Amino acid sequence: PSCDVYMAGFPCQPHSSEGKKRGFQDPRGQVFYGVVDYLRTHKPRVAVLENVRSLLHNRDGEDICEDLHQLLRSDCYNIQWRVLNTADHGVPQSRNRLYIVCIRKDLYIEGRFQWPEPIACPSVERFLDPCETKPNPLIVQAPPQTFASQIWAATMAKLLHEKHEP
Repeated sequence: PSCDVYMAGFPCQPHSSEGKKRGFQDPRGQVFYGVVDYLRTHKPRVAVLENVRSLLHNRDGEDICEDLHQLLRSDCYNIQWRVLNTADHGVPQSRNRLYIVCIRKDLYIEGRFQWPEPIACPSVERFLDPCETKPNPLIVQAPPQTFASQIWAATMAKLLHEKHEP
């Protein structure tokens, strides 16, 4: 079905620095063509595509060139891309990701789209009760008497026994 905003994170394994870097020769790399086909058929107002940063450099830049070529062939979108670190935008994980934003040309107004500025995320420590002493995993209050507490007690006894063995 049609939509106004289309978001896709097509498989990153073919482009990942951790993978074999086979790009579109990897069958999973072909999923991107389904994304492009959807965009050409339904022409949503905006599309946001996401993938690994290494897509920009994989196979000496051939993969990103192929991506952009396929997107531009539709002659329907103004296309911009940028690498953003998710940690700078409220996600508690540092991951550099490539974002490609496609805005339909009939809706695009020069200078209106702006990439998000990094936001200041407070430390998780701010939301935790202060800890006066370092917790000792061996001094933990047992859970209420249940079958799980019996397993817990047996496991703790075994760990304590193993720790004190020579």
